Amino acid sequence: MKWCYISYGIWGITSGKILGDAASYIPKTTQTGGGIVSEEKAKVLIVEDSENVRKSYADLLSDAGYEVLEAAEGKKALEIIKNQRPDLILLDLLLPEVNGFQVLAKLKDHQQMRQIPVLVLSALDGKAHIQRILKSGAADYVVKGSHSPEELLHKIQRFLSSHASPRENRISK
Repeated sequence: MKWCYISYGIWGITSGKILGDAASYIPKTTQTGGGIVSEEKAKVLIVEDSENVRKSYADLLSDAGYEVLEAAEGKKALEIIKNQRPDLILLDLLLPEVNGFQVLAKLKDHQQMRQIPVLVLSALDGKAHIQRILKSGAADYVVKGSHSPEELLHKIQRFLSSHASPRENRISK
């Protein structure tokens, strides 16, 4: 049993076992021109300044078959988004240098990047904060510690499945 600390709680996660039905979406199997089948894992960027929390999310997603990218602050996250084009972003709001609100604003201003779903994970839980975040372009908002790892995986699956072929949609013209 591996333990995962996520913000306000500790949950046990069976190592190597995918929670829920995460396997139904990841990895993606695609047919290539030569008849070769390749597997493409969805990329999830975790933007979180707390190393323990970031690593917990990374372990959870990696165990579920996702390719995980990590950033401890907003400036680095924007570089990763530009260069790696993740399929989904898990974003904390309270970050050093460039905060989560600023990251959302920059994504909203860029045509290809605004198509990337952003799931905000934050300790801020006021209704006004949540409304501000959703108006800023976030796909959804989750208060840290309010969801089990399985619930978080289901939420991530839902966003990835509703944004079918996200990389194809973000090809620069």
